[in-house]
Amino acid sequence: GTGAHMYSGAFGAHVASVLRRLRRLAAMYGGGGFRFACCSATLGNPRELFCRLTGAGAGGASGEPLLVVDWDGSPRGRRQLVLWNPPLS
Repeated sequence: GTGAHMYSGAFGAHVASVLRRLRRLAAMYGGGGFRFACCSATLGNPRELFCRLTGAGAGGASGEPLLVVDWDGSPRGRRQLVLWNPPLS
């Protein structure tokens, strides 16, 4: 997998162009099952960036809905929240 981060300037335009060309070629040669998988731990708007990079609409590259995974399913211990109001003196 490739991390999708904030590409800008000439490099960002080049990345977007390559991904859009790849999508177009896959469609032309019958790549109906072609899918992009992008990941990032730092993006606040992954759906928007994916659509801008690949030229896909909000419905995904092939019209199917985009799946944005924005939850962490990894195992972890129980959390405890403790609030303490210390005395002023």
